[in-house]
Amino acid sequence: MLRNDLYRPWFVGEDWGFEFITGEYKDLAVQVEDIKFEESKLDLKYHIVNRPSLVTEEDVKSEAFESLIEIVINDILNEAIQEYDKTRNDDSKKSDT
Repeated sequence: MLRNDLYRPWFVGEDWGFEFITGEYKDLAVQVEDIKFEESKLDLKYHIVNRPSLVTEEDVKSEAFESLIEIVINDILNEAIQEYDKTRNDDSKKSDT
């Protein structure tokens, strides 16, 4: 898991996102607007809520940045799946409440 090494998630009410805490994009914060699985691919909508002055507009439009966003989202989803697997109830006669 890259949480707390590369990025730190944040939550404010219904809104959520993450902030890079190391690397080229340190202190850049992203708000996730929507994640959908469409046609066997992930459709992610997000926007930048804090961009440090050292990070240019071109930087956040680069393939390197898009790849890093993908890595973080994959890490978040993997952590969520692992947590779900730990807490789910496999009893087919009685559903979770």
